[in-house]
Amino acid sequence: PYFDAAVHHSSRGNIIAVTNTDMTALTAKEPDVLFRHYSGTRSFRTSYHKEFGVRAVLAELARSAGKKQKGIKPLLALSSAHFILVIVEVDLNCGNADAAMQQVQHVLHCSICGERSFVPVGSISVAGASALQCKCSDESREKTNTELGPVWSGRLFDTEFISRMLQEGKSLNLSKTTQSLLETILQESKLVDQIGKYSERIKRPRPCSSSGAFYYNITFQNISGLCLPNTPDFLAELKRMGHLAVRTHFVSQSAFRTTASLNEFRQALETAGKRIPVAQRQLNTTKPVQHEDKLQ
Repeated sequence: PYFDAAVHHSSRGNIIAVTNTDMTALTAKEPDVLFRHYSGTRSFRTSYHKEFGVRAVLAELARSAGKKQKGIKPLLALSSAHFILVIVEVDLNCGNADAAMQQVQHVLHCSICGERSFVPVGSISVAGASALQCKCSDESREKTNTELGPVWSGRLFDTEFISRMLQEGKSLNLSKTTQSLLETILQESKLVDQIGKYSERIKRPRPCSSSGAFYYNITFQNISGLCLPNTPDFLAELKRMGHLAVRTHFVSQSAFRTTASLNEFRQALETAGKRIPVAQRQLNTTKPVQHEDKLQ
């Protein structure tokens, strides 16, 4: 009801900032609450649950705006331990409302490896597991994919808006922590700028990585005997493979936003990790982790 009221009293160019503290629902600790409060959005605990929660809030804002023949343009989205903040600009006319609603899509998630793809609402049964870049469905007789969402599939950030925020933050002498956070978000936004426009693919299933959506978390990659490489070496390996990659603010130190598929992400992780001396590798070898869909 708060979203409806905020959108109803907004006109073209107005900015709406929403702070949501319902973290147990938005991070899938209480998926039934998320389902009730956010128009039937389905979720469970994944390695990218923080960004999923942000996209669930944006999808609900898009629905509220659509009821009033208005669209939204996300300017900033961030998630901390205790709250989610999204800032959007409101635009008028039915065309913008329809364009925003097309960005509300399902997420097809592989319950074996964790790969994920956006699928337009109503296309899940047609696309099936073929929408995923992994081959887990070919190697298993059981169903390997889970339908999540629908959530916002478009951009989360506006580079110009965040740049101005960062400049103002420096002039106001905000804390180094806040400035560092904005700088990290700015790099994420610039990565999506480099990917370019992908609106022509919006009506077809597409890997989340093709639009820079949903980070990959290195601590969830169950690779036996892997020693985690340092960040510069890992990013250099991804770029050597021809992919864009930056650290994400959603998970400190261990998650990256990239155009690589999950399989390519793991290949880069293994290659960069093997460059570490054997003695050091034996000391820093990661322990196997649970599959992300089984985390509570």
